[in-house]
Amino acid sequence: MLAEETEEEIPWNSNVVIVESDNPADSLYSAFRQELNRREFTLKDENRSEHTTSTEPNDIGQRVVLVVNGDVNSSNGGAH
Repeated sequence: MLAEETEEEIPWNSNVVIVESDNPADSLYSAFRQELNRREFTLKDENRSEHTTSTEPNDIGQRVVLVVNGDVNSSNGGAH
């Protein structure tokens, strides 16, 4: 969902990443869900009307397991 250069700027032990977009919350949430699906995450909980999602743990490397919790909110003509 992020450009490769942007992904590389995220510090290794980060627990939160905030993405700002000019797109409305519905569009950003849809793109977020598509990216989770593309990366083969299994959804654990989801509330589409509130734009929230959490996933089951997913191996993303030899020694890295990631759980994603997403919450998309409207902000200043876009979303974060």
